[in-house]
Amino acid sequence: MLLHAALLGLAALGGSLHCLGMCGGMVACVHALCGGGRGRLQGQLLYHGGRLTSYAFLGALAGAGGAFLTRPAPFLHSLLDALAGVGMVIAGLRLAGMLPPLRGLRLAESPGPARLAATLRRGGGPQAAISLGLFNGFIPCPLIAAFLAQAAATGSALGGALTLAILVLGTAPGMLLAGRLVLSCTTRGKALRVVGVALSGLGILSLLHAVGMLPSPLGGHG
Repeated sequence: MLLHAALLGLAALGGSLHCLGMCGGMVACVHALCGGGRGRLQGQLLYHGGRLTSYAFLGALAGAGGAFLTRPAPFLHSLLDALAGVGMVIAGLRLAGMLPPLRGLRLAESPGPARLAATLRRGGGPQAAISLGLFNGFIPCPLIAAFLAQAAATGSALGGALTLAILVLGTAPGMLLAGRLVLSCTTRGKALRVVGVALSGLGILSLLHAVGMLPSPLGGHG
């Protein structure tokens, strides 16, 4: 559904501001490890290639999990849509600043992940950039959780992988421009509110489908 894809893309594009807040340190590490000019661009592309691989893998797992649950019990399609909808609405409200953040979703700032990231970047060069990208996919955050909920609701591994791929492709441009654009806290806050509204809109679409008021916005089931 075009509306669903457009909302996912908008949420992902704006979500790059959220990603820079949580993962800006990794972007800075890749800049430092790969030097300047062409090497820096290559390092960033490798980093996002690693992100794409891990995110698509997680999305495929979520989509396959949704298929596994709903194949023997088709009525669970509606339940998955409802859960995905609720998850997206909550994530959207959190990103928009209307709900307090969950402490458990700030693990990227805890000593354990920080030490692991430091270990991955020790080797330097392209290998470190790819490793950091792969690791990035496993850092808990509300945006990833919301997209995984949508991936599970597609009911297919391919649909789930594509859903998470949209997240990477949408957030990559803003992260590639990190350091070249300076946004005030006010501008960033307004942008995150737009992202939150888009995510909440996706959640409402899923909830409406769950109660039979709309065809599936996910394309994975009817």
